[in-house]
Amino acid sequence: MGFLMHVLLGVFSPWPMDKYKEGFALEWKTIVLSLLGLFGLYLFGTIFARPLVLLGKLGLSLVVGGVLLALVNFVCSGLGIHIAMNPVTLITAGILQIPGIVLLVLANYVVL
Repeated sequence: MGFLMHVLLGVFSPWPMDKYKEGFALEWKTIVLSLLGLFGLYLFGTIFARPLVLLGKLGLSLVVGGVLLALVNFVCSGLGIHIAMNPVTLITAGILQIPGIVLLVLANYVVL
């Protein structure tokens, strides 16, 4: 192996052969540690990305539910229909959307 390195690097190489071997081993350690770091980053992303996506979807549903409730309250204010905006009605209107709004209006009509 030493002869092959002498041929590849040249007989009059500026680097001593022992240092070259250590540097080569250090490169493999760096590559292995980099791959382990990328794998750890992948695991971290898959563990924490899904709950964050679900929280983002829930937040978007709450915003959509709030807009729908505000629209229903604005349009139906002349009829005397008012749906309170609280977390339960926002979640109901956000997740179920139009059927949820109809459910809330009917529940409001039946209760009052």
